[in-house]
Amino acid sequence: MAVDAVDELPVGLCRDCALDGQVLDRVLLQHFALRVCVSCKQDANLRDGTYELIAKSRAKSEFALPDSFFHGLPHMAKPNPRHEAFAPLKLYLKQIVAAEALRLHGDSNGLASELESRRQRAYSSAAKRTKHLLKRKHVLQALDSDISKKHNKSATTEVKDGADARASEASERSESEQEPPPPKRRAYVPVADRDHKHQFGVEERDAAADAWFKACACGMKVEVLKW
Repeated sequence: MAVDAVDELPVGLCRDCALDGQVLDRVLLQHFALRVCVSCKQDANLRDGTYELIAKSRAKSEFALPDSFFHGLPHMAKPNPRHEAFAPLKLYLKQIVAAEALRLHGDSNGLASELESRRQRAYSSAAKRTKHLLKRKHVLQALDSDISKKHNKSATTEVKDGADARASEASERSESEQEPPPPKRRAYVPVADRDHKHQFGVEERDAAADAWFKACACGMKVEVLKW
């Protein structure tokens, strides 16, 4: 059936409500060749998102489709919101993507099983990656700890050696600064006159020694034997 234009809006028969003369959604008509009125589109999207437009990344994650299934699928291209120089953003109709998923996986149970398998593989990969990162972190921490211990030990040795050197230097300096002790003076021992001749005096008895002695003026004393 031909589509009439009223105020540049497409008007025709809606495939969902089967009413003629309805204002059709321009995006669905131009990019996906679907004659759906605006009201039916809104109701369907509120109900299950049938006519929702989704990006390729979301379609791959929600419907487990490989890249090869997107070749030739109808889509709407729009400027990339990240940067105008990037490749255009392609939006796919959720209804068409869901039909392709059922064709690939057989039914909803097959799709659910594939999604669960992907989830488990993603979890396993993330767990391995996390384990590797934790192991690497542990190794780096152990290496840092070993380096720190060696550094602290070296610093302690240097400080101790420096302290010992300073103490030795201070001791040597202290010893060098001390005045040497004065030399011991030898006791003066008078030397007797070479021409001296002993002249002993009167003999005297030493009661303690029970002996007789005679003494000279120089201090010499000799024992005298008496019979």
